[in-house]
Amino acid sequence: MPEQKMKITEEAFSDYTGHMCRAGFTNSISNESLSERQQNYLAACLQAVPFTQALAITPTSPSVLVGKTVQLNAGISMSKSSGSFTWKSANAKIATISASGLVTGIAPGAVQISVTDSETKLSATVELIVKSVSVESVSITPNSTTVNKGETVTLAANVVPDNATNKKVTWTSKNPEFATIDQSGVVTGIAAGVATIEITSEDGSHKATATVEVAESPAA
Repeated sequence: MPEQKMKITEEAFSDYTGHMCRAGFTNSISNESLSERQQNYLAACLQAVPFTQALAITPTSPSVLVGKTVQLNAGISMSKSSGSFTWKSANAKIATISASGLVTGIAPGAVQISVTDSETKLSATVELIVKSVSVESVSITPNSTTVNKGETVTLAANVVPDNATNKKVTWTSKNPEFATIDQSGVVTGIAAGVATIEITSEDGSHKATATVEVAESPAA
């Protein structure tokens, strides 16, 4: 290949990445001749970088509480796609997702969320974690009450927060000789005296107590 002169300008690199292999050529004109070796070297430097598109979901490690929502977004790099996104949850029993990417947590667990672009047909998937809402405290209503021997009174368990995932509690009478209680909170008076009633949450083992005074049945 014979030596030849060539102009090297900034425009000459407009279709490439803009990376130069040697300093001194940017936005300038060289009137020096290039040897065959130099021409081959320059040609290797000017190889185009492949154009790559990618669809991505953000946030990349999403999570949401049961009963709550989180917004997912999709975007295509190096593209001005005018297509629409189609979202899908692999398990609607764990989380659902709307057409706009809004996820609702249904039950604790992990689920794959995918999105597809209608124009480019690109797709992406992310794992979403649905977390349970933990119990913070429990209480009993009423905190103190009376019941006649042989009669019943019903107590209620209050779990905070109200949207806790596991609201199960266990009822116990600390003084079954005076009063017993079933797992629905129904107290039965056994003998005159004072019984302490306790509940324990299954989640977190939070406890609360109430007192029930058992009175003798009134005379007929």
